[in-house]
Amino acid sequence: MNAVLKVTIRDKWWAHTGKRVSVLQNIALQVAAGESLAVMGPSGVGKTTLLRLIAALDGHFEGEILVDQKPLTEPDGTIQMVFQDNRLFDWMTVRQNVLFVWDRPDAGNIRKADEWLFRMGLGERVDAYPRELSEGQKKRVALTRALVRPPRVLLLDEPLAGLDTPTADRIAADLRRIQREFGFACVVTTHNVMEAVTLCQAVLVLDGHPATTHGALTLGDVAHDSNLAAQAIGTVKDILVHDR
Repeated sequence: MNAVLKVTIRDKWWAHTGKRVSVLQNIALQVAAGESLAVMGPSGVGKTTLLRLIAALDGHFEGEILVDQKPLTEPDGTIQMVFQDNRLFDWMTVRQNVLFVWDRPDAGNIRKADEWLFRMGLGERVDAYPRELSEGQKKRVALTRALVRPPRVLLLDEPLAGLDTPTADRIAADLRRIQREFGFACVVTTHNVMEAVTLCQAVLVLDGHPATTHGALTLGDVAHDSNLAAQAIGTVKDILVHDR
């Protein structure tokens, strides 16, 4: 596989009462262009911590993050991350939240932001504030901000959590369509097996203290085949149960 993203985490630790406590060890993953990997495991196992390492938001670990075979040591725009809580600025409008990715947005940036907001179904909400939006709309704003300058790697932390099923299904379909168009690699954390199978072509299961890889499965593109999707869901559930 010609990987866009290649990650090796030998040890990630926290400092606790003067001691070094390992939380992630011996984790390796790679994701090709246009493909998505779901990272699963129990709450508190370190899924979000892993995403932060990949995004170069935390450099206190032993290992390496490679994007297009080049080491990533600080955020540079090649990787974008959408947090579970969206991280929108309450005092900014929808358009202003998206434009925040540019230091000094010009007319071209504004036009591009509005084009992306339109394609994400927010064309009539550009001047609204986050408090005026539904949870699904807030998620779409956060996704738009991450995609308006299409990254090489997109990181999604529980992207569909807390959304009603129709809204989650529509956002998942939009994500698949946009990924096919732009070809970025994607890493998704989730507790939802259906979400993993719908969005991703592979699953990595973390467990233990410190957390390490306890299972991995290549799914392929099964989202459009109900029989294959059902088989994949069963297999992933077996891995999760076995690892507990």
